[in-house]
Amino acid sequence: MNLQCDIFDFDGTLFDSMYVWKDVGIRYLKHQNITPRQDFQQTVSSMTLYQAAQYVSCCYPIGQSAEQIMDGVNRLVEDEYVHHVLPAAGVEHLLGKLAEKQVKMVIATLSERHHVAAALKRCHLDHYFTDIITARQVPTGKHSPKIYFTAMQACGAQKENTIVVEDSFSAARTAHNAGFTVIGVYEKSEPEQKQMMEICDLYVKNLTQWKVEELI
Repeated sequence: MNLQCDIFDFDGTLFDSMYVWKDVGIRYLKHQNITPRQDFQQTVSSMTLYQAAQYVSCCYPIGQSAEQIMDGVNRLVEDEYVHHVLPAAGVEHLLGKLAEKQVKMVIATLSERHHVAAALKRCHLDHYFTDIITARQVPTGKHSPKIYFTAMQACGAQKENTIVVEDSFSAARTAHNAGFTVIGVYEKSEPEQKQMMEICDLYVKNLTQWKVEELI
């Protein structure tokens, strides 16, 4: 494979930041003195932030628009990205190796652009990435491959020269079904590990296990 473009998920793949989102919706509702339903976390787990905010606005007596809910949730998580979240094991070494081989790198994420940018800059990794593509730009999130095609275009690459790196089965399946080469990264909160291994071209426990010579 003549690898030209590497599309990375951010949360749980590049950075150990999944904890930030684990129960942020529940915490936000409780801050509004609203008790979430028992199936709340399962219901919103595969939604973009905007989709989840729309769901809360429509289905809970919160009296806020989706945009207001998004702003409130972002205020809760912003401090973690600006000051605390850290890269996952092996990330800096891998990015350096890819850069040596002149592979362009881009992030496709459901998180906010300014959160991701702040974490990358604090950890001195921002210079590796051509762009950060977010669900605000591509509202379909990762239920549609549009976010991956948008990221690929930011690198000026073709699908046959592009790899997508994900830790979510639903996102990896979207990329796989669209014809991308996919690397799956283990995430302990992902319940469909077996299915993930079946659809990915390479499956690793963490990014230290991906040798750049593989799938390149």
